[in-house]
This record gives sequence, C-alpha cells and structure tokens, in this order.
Amino acid sequence: MVLVCFTYVLSNAFNVFITSWEFIDFESLLHDHFSLYMTCTDLASMLAVLACMLRLPIYMANNREIRGIVMGCFVSEESRKKESSLSSRNRIINRQSKDLILKQIQSRQFQSQSSTL
Repeated sequence: MVLVCFTYVLSNAFNVFITSWEFIDFESLLHDHFSLYMTCTDLASMLAVLACMLRLPIYMANNREIRGIVMGCFVSEESRKKESSLSSRNRIINRQSKDLILKQIQSRQFQSQSSTL
C-alpha cells in the first residue's frame, strides 16, 4: 500500500508544481517558459499513466489472492493442474522427510537414554 501511495504522490508532484505556477504567473509560462511548460505538462501526464500502470504489478507482488487471479488469466488450465500436482507432490515429500527426520531424532534420543542407563 505504501508503494501505491508513493507512486501516486510522485506522479502528482509535477502536476501540483505546474498548477501552482499557472496560478502564480500564467503569463510567464506562456511567453517566457513555454517549452518548459509543455514538457512538464507532458511529463505530468505520463507520470500519472505510469502510476496507474504500476498499481497492478504492485498489488500482484503484495497480495497472493490477486496474484492467483491474474496469473490464472494468463496460465492455461493444463499448466495450473501440472503446477498443482507438483506442489502437492512436494508437500508429500516434505512431510515424509519431516517424518524421517523426527524418527531419526527419536531413535538417537532413545539410544542416548539407553546408553546412560
């Protein structure tokens, strides 16, 4: 959320600058600094579009639910099933590894207890 706010503030900073300058001395903008004025207004417009464009990637990076929905639009059903089966297989392997490690620890504890008796 901080990144979304930061991009919004950054993109509107130029717009606030230009609007303030227009309010204070519009004549100097049109006559003395017209090329700078045109460049700044174009830059302000492009920054506003860029801020809007960056919102979805920011949300995707920080929200698992949105990331899943968006990725679901671009990934085929077959790829999702394959990924799901791989992740479930990895969960099974991880569970088996944990069980094996726990058994080894318990057996070592039992051996150390029996050797002390």
